[in-house]
This record gives sequence, C-alpha cells and structure tokens, in this order.
Amino acid sequence: MGRSRTRIFLGVVLFVVFTGATGPLQAQAPSGSPSLSPTALSTIAPTFPGPEEEALYESALVRQFYERRAWRPAWTDAAGVSPAALDFLDTLRRVETEGLFPADYHLHRLEALSARLSPSASALTGNDPEIRSRFEWLMTDAFLHCGRHLSNGRTGYARGGTPGANLCMDTDLAGALEKALAEGRVGAALLDFSPRHGYFLHLRAALSRYRGFVARGGWPVVPPGPTLSRGARDPEVPLIRRRLAAEGDLGEESAATPEDFDARLEEGVRKFQQRHGLRESGIVDADTRQAMGVPAADRLAQIELNLERWRWLCRQLGDDHLLVNIPDFTLRAVRDGVPAFELRIVVGQTRPEWQTPVFNSRLSQIVFHPFWVVPRSIATREMLPKIKADPDYLKRQRLQVVRSPKDETGLDPLEIAWKSLSEQHFPYTLRQDPGAGNALGRIKFVLTNTPDIYLHDTPSTRYFRRQVRTFSHGCVRVEKPLTLVRHLFGKTPATEKLIRGGLMKKRPTAINLPRPVPVYLVYVTSWAEADGNVHFRSDVYGRDPLLSALLREPRHPFPSIVAVPPEG
Repeated sequence: MGRSRTRIFLGVVLFVVFTGATGPLQAQAPSGSPSLSPTALSTIAPTFPGPEEEALYESALVRQFYERRAWRPAWTDAAGVSPAALDFLDTLRRVETEGLFPADYHLHRLEALSARLSPSASALTGNDPEIRSRFEWLMTDAFLHCGRHLSNGRTGYARGGTPGANLCMDTDLAGALEKALAEGRVGAALLDFSPRHGYFLHLRAALSRYRGFVARGGWPVVPPGPTLSRGARDPEVPLIRRRLAAEGDLGEESAATPEDFDARLEEGVRKFQQRHGLRESGIVDADTRQAMGVPAADRLAQIELNLERWRWLCRQLGDDHLLVNIPDFTLRAVRDGVPAFELRIVVGQTRPEWQTPVFNSRLSQIVFHPFWVVPRSIATREMLPKIKADPDYLKRQRLQVVRSPKDETGLDPLEIAWKSLSEQHFPYTLRQDPGAGNALGRIKFVLTNTPDIYLHDTPSTRYFRRQVRTFSHGCVRVEKPLTLVRHLFGKTPATEKLIRGGLMKKRPTAINLPRPVPVYLVYVTSWAEADGNVHFRSDVYGRDPLLSALLREPRHPFPSIVAVPPEG
C-alpha cells in the first residue's frame, strides 16, 4: 500500500473510531469556550505526511474522555500549550524511573507539536486547529496509555484471566484524568497509577542503583573454577572480594593478605548466597560461581522484568496477606504491613501441565483431615496404568472410586472394567480417604474460586530439605501448616483448642476463617527488601526470556475498531 493510501487508511480508522459508523458527533462545548470538532479531528491523520502519522493506543478511551467534557480541549488554551500540558510532559520525560520508556507514549511527537504551538511559533502554526487537535489527541492518549502501563503493566496481562478471585479494582483512567485536570495535578496523578506496595517500591528504588552499576561498566565477573572455602589461599580471592563488594555483600576494607579466604570473606559469601537463594554454606562452589558470573546488565534486565510482574498485582495488597513466590519456594505471611514469617513450600513441577499458576485469591476456609479428590489428569495419566497392572493399588493407596466428588459412598472397583478405560474415556473420580498417606496431609487451605489449586500439608516432608522444590502437580505444599493456622486464627488458647479438635476427629472438618485473607501467587525472580538488599532467583519455569521478548516487541498503536483498507 502506498503512502497516500496509508494516510487515507489511517484517516478512515480514526473516523470510524472517533465519529462512529453513522456519521460525526456534533457535541459542542459551552458558549464562548474553544472546542474540538470531532469531524475535523477524524481527518487529522491524512494531513500529516510520512513519519508524522501516528495513531492512538487508547482510541476508545480518548473518545470517551472528550465526550465527557463536551469536546472542550484539555491541554491547550488561548496562549497555546497549557500549564497542565507542560506539567504532564515534564513527568512523562521521567517515567524511566518507573521502568518505562517515554518514547512509548508519543513523547518525541508531542514535543515537536508543543514547539509548534508555543508563543514563539509563527501565527500560522500556533493557531492551526489541526495541530492543536492532534496535540490534544496524542496528549490524552499518552496519559491514558502510560497510566494503563503503570497500573497494569506493559504486556496487557489480564488480572482476571487466571483462576482466582480478582482482588484488584479496575482503574477509571479517563475519570482520573478529568479529576487531575480539575485539581491541577496531572503529573502527580499519572504517577499515582503506579503500585504502592513495598515489593514494587523497593525494587523500583533498586532500579536506578543497578542502572548505575551498568553505566560504570558493571562488576567483576567470576568465571568457573575450583571450590574455595575459608582457609584457602588463591590468586582468585581478590576477584571474589571485588565482586562481593560491588553489591555491598562485603565492605571495601581489604584483608591484610588479599589472597586469603578469611572469616570476613566467608560471611560476605553467605550474604551473597542468601540473596540468590543458594545454600548458605559460605563456600564458593559451582552454583555460587555461576551466580557471581552473571553480568550487571543481565541483573538490571531481570529487575526490569520483575517490575512488570509486580505491576500485575493490585496497587495495594492489604496490610494482611499471604504472598507465595514460586521461584523462591516460600510463603510469606504479612501482618499489619510487616512480614511476620516465611515458610518453605513445594510448588509445581517444571513440565508445563504441572506448573503452579499465577493468580490472586482469598483464603477463606481450612479443612482438617481432607479428602483428596485426585485431578483427572493424575488419575488417568499416572494412576490408571498402575490400577490396570495391580488390582490392589487402590486399596493400598486408600482410594475410592466415585461418580462425583460429593458422593458419600464409593463404587466396588472389582465391578469396573478397568482395561476398557483410557485417558479419553474415564467416567469416574478417584478420591483418597483422610488419614496416613493422604496426599494433602492433615490440613488443606481452601482458596476462593480456584479450580483444584490450594495450599496444603503433605506427608512427603523430605522435599522441603531440597534447595529447588518443584515436585507437586500444581498445588502448593506448606512445610509447617500449623504455624500458618495459628497465624490465620491468632495465637490464642481458642486456636489451640480448634487445632486439637480438628486433628482429633479423624474426618473432614471444615472451619471458616473469621476474615478471608488475600493470597497472591506470584512468579517473581527478583525483589528488594526495605534494607536495600536485592534478591535474585533462578528462572525455574523458563519464563524470563518469554517476558523479555514480549517487552522488547515494537510498541505500535492498535485502534479498537479496525477499518477495511481501500481495495487495489
């Protein structure tokens, strides 16, 4: 398609989006107030040649915004560019501190248009209604699109698209802009979209620090080599010291003999290992060397990826919540905005079908001595072959065969033609009785609106001693479930009585929490603490490259209504 036809096509798109298929809107501003003509605005794109053409990201919202204000301009006045516009452009230039890129929000085009509307510009361009209109459209689009990215992330992640109860309130972007203009705080209002929970704020603070590392040339990279521990003397020890000092794991004060691996260096290695989820041995082994060999630029990129992930959560997470971080294999309990404790967890295997999903929900109920309703995939893929090979398998595993999970009594397995069943044809449910060997252990923590995903106890406690704990079929196993029960119900005599009663009954006993608790299951490979320490974890599910590729994709507008281009 040639350039002229491209301009016609863009004009058709904007006309359809902003004026509707039946004709232009005729809304007018109050008498005496300058107004934008939707009819004129719909034909702007063809008037700008070549690279100056620029469509909108948030076309539907832009239209909604101007309809609300009866097409009165928001960013221009009799003098040209308004103070609100200047305030917004100044803020937009600084969104790099949020991990975003100003060029994604029409900044260069807006600066060029702003110059053409300035008092020093010629009367011909300063009063040109098409230039003013284009400036209006792009300014509003920039605010709304940047606001969406600050509040929801750049990748269009749908908070309600995964299983769980959506705990996040939707943001009225157009309404927020109208309010900000009325209050004279457009720049501040844009940054208000950014998350306000500590996980995001602490990592955002680390962003500039790690950009500084990269700008100064990074840090020394430790290559593969021999295992080193306290008492060793090696010419590579000074390199390790410099590497640890770069991120603050070791003070800059040098040892009397730089090549000696002393107690102070051992402590620095332990701190480094703790920040990277490694076994805190104080020994520079192969895993520690690998982590020390990651360049500063790669760690910066990891921080940028995870700022995106933290935006996928709610702006505020609540003073009391549980955070399950899959790559860290931990559950963090937060009370009154302060971390109370962390528990080790086991998460889903690395196979795509068994990975623990990311979602938010509420923990509303616990069940002592729960049944385990075996997921169909496990029943057909893993258990059915064993049942066919061994008639006593069901009995040994204390499994019932039922038509429905809610059936009180099971079917006689001897009357079932097991050899005729398959993964595609399996009209039964397998349910494991409570008691010793039950896959859920003694306690199940019920999450709201999540299909077959929950937190639970486990009889397989040996896995908690592993550094990498990807052994479940998707649900989250908790190492010390009674610690979590006491946290949820309070450390009181009544709670101890509740626990004793629930455990003694030896049958399923459901107890509702006094108040449901938000639960966030996240996949985060980097975060920072309030003390400034930045943590990094291995990408166990291999998701970082996929997100990185998505964030590197060219940013291009996508009008909400697509017009058909001219034929030929």
